[in-house]
Amino acid sequence: MNLLKILCLTCIAALLSFCSSAQCIPNVSHDSLRLIPNHGITATAQSGNVLYIGGNFSVIGRYTGPFIGVDINTGKPLYDSWPMVRGKVNRILPDDSGGWFIGGTFRKVGDSSRNGLAHIDAFGNVLPLNANMAANHYVNEMLIKDSILYVAGVFNIFMGDSVSGLA
Repeated sequence: MNLLKILCLTCIAALLSFCSSAQCIPNVSHDSLRLIPNHGITATAQSGNVLYIGGNFSVIGRYTGPFIGVDINTGKPLYDSWPMVRGKVNRILPDDSGGWFIGGTFRKVGDSSRNGLAHIDAFGNVLPLNANMAANHYVNEMLIKDSILYVAGVFNIFMGDSVSGLA
């Protein structure tokens, strides 16, 4: 392996040593194979084509973001069919059609801009949803009653209407 590749791998390992969570690299693409430790990396060594990594971590896994589907029969994450969420998910609510509503402090789901509220179908597609919330607000709670989605959180505009934390 040439010196440039070794230097790049060392820089990546050094960057990861400062990270104790996946939030250190929030813009990782969904199809990325980057591995993220659950705690810091403190040592690296290379032998041939293998980079050995040591540290305070107990698990290194593929970056998923704050929302991922997991097959209950195999325990495997559904990496390829689930949209990456950039931000924090506070609440997950089934939509009674196999999909999900998610609420939180995120700004993007997959390739779609979403300010704290998103609707994802059973296949992992981000569905159109015009919540029109301000970018600095978020969703804490959701409830479906008589086919109406009720949303609570910290916001003062929802679907273009002036509201006070409940819509």
